[in-house]
Amino acid sequence: MTLARRITGSAFTTLRKVLRNGAVRLQFDRLWRLFASPLDTSQSSPTMDDLACLKGLASPSPLATTGSECEGVLSQLEESNTWESFFVSLKQEPLFSALLTLRRNDDDLVHIIHLKQEESLLVIDEKQSIQYMEFMSRESNSVERDRKHQRVAQVISNFVRHWMWKNL
Repeated sequence: MTLARRITGSAFTTLRKVLRNGAVRLQFDRLWRLFASPLDTSQSSPTMDDLACLKGLASPSPLATTGSECEGVLSQLEESNTWESFFVSLKQEPLFSALLTLRRNDDDLVHIIHLKQEESLLVIDEKQSIQYMEFMSRESNSVERDRKHQRVAQVISNFVRHWMWKNL
C-alpha cells in the first residue's frame, strides 16, 4: 500500500468520526430543545421514543444517591401520597421553566422537569418510586455535570421541604 493511500484512508476514517460525532450532537441538541421548551409551537410535541433516544444520548443518573439528604426528602414526599398537589406546585414555580407530562399508556405517566438555570432535566416515572427521579444535564464535561447534579439535588430537596412545610 502506498503512502498516499494510507493518508487518504486515515483522512476518511477521521472525517467519518467527525461527521458521526457531529450528527450525534445535532440529534442531542434537537431532542434537548424539544424537552427544554415543550411549549414552542414551531416544533412537534415530544414522544416517549424521543425521551428514550435522549436518555441514550444523555446518560441519565439517579438524582438522589443512596443515603443522601435528597433521598430522605424524596422518600418523605413519597410517603405523603400527594403527587397531584406536588406537581401543581411545580408547575407554578418559576424556578422550573417547563413541566411536561408524557403518557406511556392510559395509566402510566412520565413527568419531565426542566431547570433552565442549570440546563438540566429531571425525569419522574410514576411507575417507579419518586426516589428514582433521573437527572440529565446538557453538560458533557463530567466534573461540571457532577456539580450541576449536586446543585439540582439541593434545589429539589429545598423545594420539597418548603412545599411539605407549607402543606402541613
